[in-house]
Amino acid sequence: MKKDDGSLPIPKDPGKQTEEMFLQSYKKSFFSAVKWNTFESIAYQLIFVAHQVGLFTYCDSSLYGKAGVLFSFSYLIITILIAGLDGGLLPFFKSFTAHKKSFSYLVRHYIKSQSIFIIASSLVGMALLLMLSPFHSFDYRCIFLVGLFVIAEGIKKLLKHILYLAFYNRYTALLEVLQIALYVGTIWILHWTGVPFSLSLFFVPFIFLSLLSNACCVYLLFSYYQTLPSESNQLTLPPHVAFITTRASVLINQLCRSFFTSNFLVPLFSFYGGFAQAGILTFANYLTHACTFFIHKVCVPPAEALLSRVKNFSLSSHYKAFQTVLLLFVSITTLLGILLLLKGRSFATLAGHPQVAHLSWALFFFFFFVHLLESMFILYEKFFLLQERAGLLAVGNLLTCAVCFAFTWFSFSFFSVVLTCIFIRFLFFFFLSLIVALSKPAPKGRFQGRFRRWPLLEVFYFDDENVEKL
Repeated sequence: MKKDDGSLPIPKDPGKQTEEMFLQSYKKSFFSAVKWNTFESIAYQLIFVAHQVGLFTYCDSSLYGKAGVLFSFSYLIITILIAGLDGGLLPFFKSFTAHKKSFSYLVRHYIKSQSIFIIASSLVGMALLLMLSPFHSFDYRCIFLVGLFVIAEGIKKLLKHILYLAFYNRYTALLEVLQIALYVGTIWILHWTGVPFSLSLFFVPFIFLSLLSNACCVYLLFSYYQTLPSESNQLTLPPHVAFITTRASVLINQLCRSFFTSNFLVPLFSFYGGFAQAGILTFANYLTHACTFFIHKVCVPPAEALLSRVKNFSLSSHYKAFQTVLLLFVSITTLLGILLLLKGRSFATLAGHPQVAHLSWALFFFFFFVHLLESMFILYEKFFLLQERAGLLAVGNLLTCAVCFAFTWFSFSFFSVVLTCIFIRFLFFFFLSLIVALSKPAPKGRFQGRFRRWPLLEVFYFDDENVEKL
């Protein structure tokens, strides 16, 4: 395979001219990744939304809600079992890909061991659930399917994340679109041939295709390994303690973030209203996620790959790279926001079912804001990782979760609790914007006067002159 620009070694102390040349090269790879992720997100969501509309129309509401709860719960478990390895790679990816030996070390000591941990934990969890049987409405086949799903998707998430960091988006995009097309096609062909909707029908094809996708990801990683330099004078690896500390901070951030996403809100709503009502929330969440998934997919993985490349660059280059990411994020969000305001109600009425006609518009806006806010938090997390300040973000996340839990303790209304927690989350986002703005080099002349007093505008500013390294 052709060697990616992202695989090029970085001088330990690059000069301004060399640094700028590398940065421009990485930006080209960034926008190439954006292009392929745009294709993936549009194709994936068109197929996925059509599939969800069909399921919501023809599938039993209780079964649909139960499937939505299980998928959400499974992805929440996957986040816990990966233990921050995916997000924690950003500051250290250049060290792990300096040459073949360092990349082999990453695969053997971290990816392989984490995959074994995911498999072992899932098997132990299945055994405990089968022995204790706390979920009376689920039979042993359901527990078995969820366990296999967690194993297949957990390992795939790890492998695919490394491919994203390697700027292999052109391959992951085709792989993801092919998987969802085969999955949806399999379900509907089997249903039209007389197979009734069931949890087995929803999970078995997904697990099988995920395993095939894992095999393809392994092949792609081996191909990427072949592009790395063969020899090096010494094996330069990140300090183990620093890597573990970063992973712990990332895991805390991911878990705290999960409490404000649909992977937690949908199962929580099923506790309040049952599986049938959770199905309504699941359907509204899926339709809204079609928009916000586009934002996340186009911006976040390419942003993480770009920021990982400029780790050893000057503070000015850090902000230039982050500015590129934020401008893309704001542009896409603005266009989708305008489209939602102009055509959102018609789409909600068209896609809505009689059961959700009175709730669809409010739920769409609610989930749109939730997904959008969390996508922004992920971008900030990547920048804080670049600055080696993920611990600060973890402390802030823990505090916001503690405040939200304290409020939940004195309230019984589901939506009042959720809306208050989202508001607290928004305040934390504003606080992070302030930190990012204040940590910038002293600005000169692009935003003048009173505009420089606005933190949310200040974040888009960087000094044109060279800035000393941290």
